[in-house]
Amino acid sequence: MDNTTSAEFVSSPGLRERVARQVLPLSALTAQPVAARFLRIFWFDGLFISISQAFTQTFIPLYLLAFGATASDVGMMGALHHLIAPPMFLYGSHLAERWRRDKALVLIFDHGLGSAILLVYVAIPFLFGGREAIWAIILVTMVRGIFTRLGAPSATAMIGHIVPARVLGRYMGWRTLGMSVASFLFQPVAGVLIAALAFPLGYQASFTFAFLVALVALYLYSLLPEIPRPQPQPGAAARGESILATLRADRNLLAFSLSGLVMSATMHLANPFYSVYMVRQMHLSERTIGLLAAVTTLASLVGLRVMGALSDRQGHKRAIILSSLGLALVSPLWFLVRSPWHIVPLNVLFGFCEASIMMALNNLNLAIAPEEQRARYRAIFMAITTSVGAFMPLVAGRVFDLYGFSPNLITSSLGYLLYALLVARFVRGAVGRRG
Repeated sequence: MDNTTSAEFVSSPGLRERVARQVLPLSALTAQPVAARFLRIFWFDGLFISISQAFTQTFIPLYLLAFGATASDVGMMGALHHLIAPPMFLYGSHLAERWRRDKALVLIFDHGLGSAILLVYVAIPFLFGGREAIWAIILVTMVRGIFTRLGAPSATAMIGHIVPARVLGRYMGWRTLGMSVASFLFQPVAGVLIAALAFPLGYQASFTFAFLVALVALYLYSLLPEIPRPQPQPGAAARGESILATLRADRNLLAFSLSGLVMSATMHLANPFYSVYMVRQMHLSERTIGLLAAVTTLASLVGLRVMGALSDRQGHKRAIILSSLGLALVSPLWFLVRSPWHIVPLNVLFGFCEASIMMALNNLNLAIAPEEQRARYRAIFMAITTSVGAFMPLVAGRVFDLYGFSPNLITSSLGYLLYALLVARFVRGAVGRRG
């Protein structure tokens, strides 16, 4: 299977028709040499990834706080996690261009080592306590980030191999919809599990289950085909060309990446500290935070359904702008929060817009990239946008500790407004494709 080309894929007519009705127009699917079987496998891979993340993503900062960490410690974890991001994205792109085996790189780094390291979180309470445990969690999170970022450029290229460009928005919306449903169902389960078993056993059980589910995703991804990359075309950025040369050659990529830098900085201002605020100022339990996170996920289901179709009809750029404006409304509304119930409508708006903007960003990144340079374009975008992650969480965490959450919320809202304006003014959709 690994050496099968896309033109040789086969699938049963019944499965093809069912997937076509739900994901793709039947005419588009039959016109594209992409088997519904692999679209289905890729969908279930995302499902199990999301289940695994439901037991970790929301709860790693809470795990840190349970050992006595401060908001500055949470910011430090975010800073170190992002410090290594730019070089790892670029090196991941280099590996992808050199090996030309995207599937293998994803299996080794993202699905493989990135999942295995979850067991180290489980071992930390047996080995450390207090400040030592806090630094151990921060270090493990940084190493885990190395593995996932090394595989990220290849993971993006794999999407381009598997999913037809003309239906990219609808299919990825459908896939992310399944991931969001899984997150919605399992995040409260993780919160109840942690609360029932208490610290540290609840966290250890949650991370162990996350690892086991990640193994299922690893197996499913191994069933996908390894499609050889097209050779770089003359005049295109070839292997070995510098990143600066690629940016000079494509000013739209430069505008897309620099505006994304503003978006990334904005996300670090408030997003990492919502959980800290709920724990420290509102004294909410892990169970309540898990339920509120599930509300966010449920809202993302609607956002993906609506914005996935909008992206294909009216362009990924418009979906990005509308989602960014919606996120700009969320932060000021937190000033009105007095009880957990007040958070529910905010999480609805946040979940709708955040899922939509991330999906549209990924789709536009693919749409503007030449086929043979998808991994490179993804790596450049992620390297530039994550560079602020090395210091923004530290600054935001320090501001939170000294002045409370208000400055973070205000600057977050202004940042999303600025990002929407920059995209509207400087970023173009894909020429000849739906962008």
